[in-house]
Amino acid sequence: MHTMHVPDFEFTEIRLIAELLELRKLSAAAARLGLSQSAASHALARLRTRFGDPLFTRTSGGFQPTPYGERLGNAAREALEILVAGVASNQPFDPRTTTRRFTLYANDVGQMVLLPALIAFLKKEALTQRCVPHPFLWRILAQLWSRMMSTLPRASSII
Repeated sequence: MHTMHVPDFEFTEIRLIAELLELRKLSAAAARLGLSQSAASHALARLRTRFGDPLFTRTSGGFQPTPYGERLGNAAREALEILVAGVASNQPFDPRTTTRRFTLYANDVGQMVLLPALIAFLKKEALTQRCVPHPFLWRILAQLWSRMMSTLPRASSII
């Protein structure tokens, strides 16, 4: 991989990487950015060359990120969120009208105890479209649940 200077990185490319990670479809990412599909395809080709990595590979389910593409996409999304928050920082915060996206992080206890109550509250306040648990947490939660369920005695062995 080549050393890259920040001036070589176009803002549209940062947005494209973030949108591709979320949408997994080049045409949908292009439409959201106001680009033609061809322009988005050329931008992705430039990024692949620049980073020496495919970043996203086409599958039957859409574009899937490579490990580097996922890290870069997450970094792009976070950078954009920080920029939007900075631009909006002089505006009063209203949770019902904000367009900010919040990523929720919690340890395993927080996931089991606090996260369900927090999500219920957010649903009641119609804020769930902007609050998402980090995907890694759901994998941990599923693994914990599976382990917990496998250690419980079967109903037939209790009776």
